[in-house]
This record gives sequence, structure tokens and C-alpha cells, in this order.
Amino acid sequence: MNSIQKRTCILIMCLGGQGASVLARTFNLCGMSLGNESTYWLPEFNTDNAEHSYVTAIMAWIYTHEKEEWQSALREVLRSYKKEAEVQDWKYYGIKTTSGICNNKWTAGVSDILIEEWSDALYFGVIRPPNVRDSLANTNWNNIWTGRKGMADRGGIFVPFPDAWLNGSIQSLVKTIGLTWNGEVNSMFKHIPNDTTPYTEEELYNYFRKYPEELEQRIYLYNKSKENTVNLWRRTNEVSC
Repeated sequence: MNSIQKRTCILIMCLGGQGASVLARTFNLCGMSLGNESTYWLPEFNTDNAEHSYVTAIMAWIYTHEKEEWQSALREVLRSYKKEAEVQDWKYYGIKTTSGICNNKWTAGVSDILIEEWSDALYFGVIRPPNVRDSLANTNWNNIWTGRKGMADRGGIFVPFPDAWLNGSIQSLVKTIGLTWNGEVNSMFKHIPNDTTPYTEEELYNYFRKYPEELEQRIYLYNKSKENTVNLWRRTNEVSC
């Protein structure tokens, strides 16, 4: 029997503008259910960016509501997803949200709820080169480093954007998860401008000279993601006698 559970829940957590929407749409095209009204996936939220806006809204409650209240709301969503997966017989289902990974939210109790309610979840994020021309680039990175590290240490895999789609390695990852590759994914990257690189090689070199700790952290995430991908492949390919 395959060692991975019958139903696989997937958490895609990242800041906006990193490419998480493309990852969520990729997984959805390849067989991951994103939910419906019964799991607080309201019609007006079911747009191209695949954002679970209610979950993101709950993250804002951390600043305005009691901890017990926002944690209860988050629990309800995650439990509803599990129940809906059983009713609809979803083998793969998940949430994409651009909030909750931030350090002050991750350490405020978001990570605890995720562990308790979706203990067997697969974690995915997206990592792209820094926009070295943005004065807040390193600040934004530091704001979510604790969350990213927490995800990676929990088995999370960070997908390089847009490289994984351009070099085809996203197809291998999709198959490693157990999803079925859908060629429609390729259509998302048919027309990519040639001027989207947010740096020159010299700018990138100078950036990491200024922020060497970020370079070390990025290397950590890349290496940990490779290790976690191998471990996931082994899990999904184990066959008992």
C-alpha cells in the first residue's frame, strides 16, 4: 500500500507577487481541489489568483481579535476542508493564501493551528530572486524568513519562480506529489517578456554582498527543498509487500 495518505491536503503559503498564484493554478489544473462554498471558497473568491480570501482575512484578525476567536475561525476552515474532502471524495485538496507566513503571524499561533488541524499537510511556497532595485527587498525577505524556515523544516518545498516552469521541473514536482500533469499549465508561460529580470548580475552580486545572511538563508531553502522533494518522492513510491 502506498504510504502517503488517501487524501492529501496541500498548503501554499507565500507573500503576494511571488508566484504562488501560478503554483496554485498549476496544482489545480493537475488535480488539486480548491474547495467551494462549503469550505468558505465563495464564488467571488474563485478567481485566477486562487486566493482563499477568507483565510487571508482571518490573518488580519490577529491584530483586531482575541487569539481564541481567530484561531477558532481558522480551525473551522481547515476542518471544513477535511469534511468536504470526504464528502466530495477529493484525493488532493488545498488552500493558497498570501498571509500567515509573516513572522508575527506564524509565531503568533498560525503554525500551531496548522500542525494541529492539518498535521499531514504538504507545504509549498515560491521563491524568486530579489528585486534588488526595491529598497524594501531585504526588509520584505526578513519579514517572512521565520515562516519560510518553519515550513521548510516541516518538509516544505519552495519552488523557484519562474525557473521551474521555464525549465519543466514543475512537471516532475507535480508527478512527485501524485497529481496528474496537465499540458494546459504550459500555456501560462507562452508569452513572457524578456525584460522581467529584476536585476543585473552585478546588482545581484552587490545585493548579496550587502545582505550575506539572506544569501545563506536562500541557499538553506533551496537545499532543504531538494531534500524534502526527495523524501516526498520516496514516500509516494514506497510499496509494501
